[in-house]
Amino acid sequence: MLTLKEEAEYQRLALAMGLTDIDSVVAWADQKIVSLPEPPIQVIDVSLTGSRPAHAVMELLAQFPGNGDLTTVAHQVLALFRQRFLKGDVPVALAVDQLSAYSNRATIPRGEWAEVCDFRLYFFEIQEGIYGTLDHLKEHIMTFANKYAGKPLPA
Repeated sequence: MLTLKEEAEYQRLALAMGLTDIDSVVAWADQKIVSLPEPPIQVIDVSLTGSRPAHAVMELLAQFPGNGDLTTVAHQVLALFRQRFLKGDVPVALAVDQLSAYSNRATIPRGEWAEVCDFRLYFFEIQEGIYGTLDHLKEHIMTFANKYAGKPLPA
């Protein structure tokens, strides 16, 4: 079972990657208000953010108190990305953007960060006709996701 800090981190990273939207994050916060005997003020703040931009909501989610294994949570969000990428719901250009957000915002080891950062450069090289193909990039993305993605959270 995830701590509240871990749940907030999951929402924050999924929002950063475009895997969820503000309405879903607000719905999550509303559910937490109902289910927790004394919800922290941060949950209430997030519940009231419907008209704020995503970056403001992510800042509030980052302020949740407590401890948690944020790397494992990042890998759970990566599992959600992998599911959607496998289904074909995520074009390569969007996948590169989502993984860029992952590299910028996830709490992950340095080696993993270095691997994920390479996708933006590789995509640029493909666009410029310097090196590689989109199919090859898709394979690299799947290899990365398969290597690091954790067990997805239940829907």
